[in-house]
Amino acid sequence: MLGQLGRHKSYTKGIGFVIASDGQEFYYTAKDLTGKPPKEGDVLTFDLAPSREGDGKFVATNVQGGTAGGASRGIVRNFSARSGYGFIEIEGVTHFVHHSSIVDNVLQDDDIVWCDIIDSPKKPGQTECANVAGGTGRPKCAEIASFNNVGDKSEGSAALLQGLNDAVKSRQRQLVLDLMASRGYKAESNRSSPY
Repeated sequence: MLGQLGRHKSYTKGIGFVIASDGQEFYYTAKDLTGKPPKEGDVLTFDLAPSREGDGKFVATNVQGGTAGGASRGIVRNFSARSGYGFIEIEGVTHFVHHSSIVDNVLQDDDIVWCDIIDSPKKPGQTECANVAGGTGRPKCAEIASFNNVGDKSEGSAALLQGLNDAVKSRQRQLVLDLMASRGYKAESNRSSPY
């Protein structure tokens, strides 16, 4: 069935969902996208085709109308979620990308993405990618980025790591006190504990 109209529901890990005008929900993969990936609120056009699984269901193909990301189409040449950076090739030129410039999902090697090219604010004379969309990895969020980029000295990362550290110390202290109580020891309130 050609020329369906629907509203974008979600797009994560290279799999998206669109709700057709009749209320039915169909899935699609990154390979079924034509043009930019969708973001919340986008109205999409798509075709329906039998599922590749042969289960009698239909899937969305030729999905169009997405507005996420910048004006340039590129290919992720490499990206490390652990270090939080990588490189995107656009028209034969390789550009740096930092995890903070990704607007949807974490990038995977060979992902087709959409982004803007800007002058690097840290390295004069060099360029980098901004407003990057189309990754097929897990959803990007500040907490995930902070865990994967422990060396990041940003205020949000430091606060998150300090909060986790405090929670672990508090839990350790409670476990020690519980163990002491189970063995008949009484915690001394005037004595400082290393926990």
